[in-house]
Amino acid sequence: MKQVWRVLGMYPKDVQVLGAITLHEGDIAEMQTGEGKTLTATMPLYLNALTKKGAYLITTNDLLS
Repeated sequence: MKQVWRVLGMYPKDVQVLGAITLHEGDIAEMQTGEGKTLTATMPLYLNALTKKGAYLITTNDLLS
């Protein structure tokens, strides 16, 4: 989680970590408004990069682009 803090200046909440694990496993995570989908989406991308798995993220969010 230190990597998230270093790059984005945020600490993930439990629901965000659970969502990130779900996405990393190839499943779909449904989250409510305000639960932090932006931060949730970045964690599996980072993990996939570390494990040399491919990943794509399509977004209209300036923070992720």
